[in-house]
Amino acid sequence: MGFLRGRTNRATYWLSLGVVATLIAITALVFHQPVKVSEILLIIVCVPRLHDIGRSGWIAGGVFIAEIVAIILAALLLHDEDGIYAVGGVAALIIGGLLIWLGCIPSDKVSNAYGGPPKPGIGFDRSA
Repeated sequence: MGFLRGRTNRATYWLSLGVVATLIAITALVFHQPVKVSEILLIIVCVPRLHDIGRSGWIAGGVFIAEIVAIILAALLLHDEDGIYAVGGVAALIIGGLLIWLGCIPSDKVSNAYGGPPKPGIGFDRSA
């Protein structure tokens, strides 16, 4: 998939994350339920950013799987609906912290396994 290749600098990452967060919030407000594809959208934003710091995009998938496993375990082990929501809330806070952390890490200044460094500023060119 072409949109999961290449590298994304911090400026483009923050813009993309803001757009995705806005779309998720508006959709949740309009339809009064969580967006079913929100995690997938976040993975799509995070993979090129992980590539930019020289890390595999599979890390984003691993975080997603860990979130699902934590919520399933909570549902199986906790018989209290509030406890299950609490586990989901903690998972959301951890993911939010990881999203912020990912946006603060400086880019690799040289080429890495995922391509050359992205141009400064906002850009969506993945040809590098």
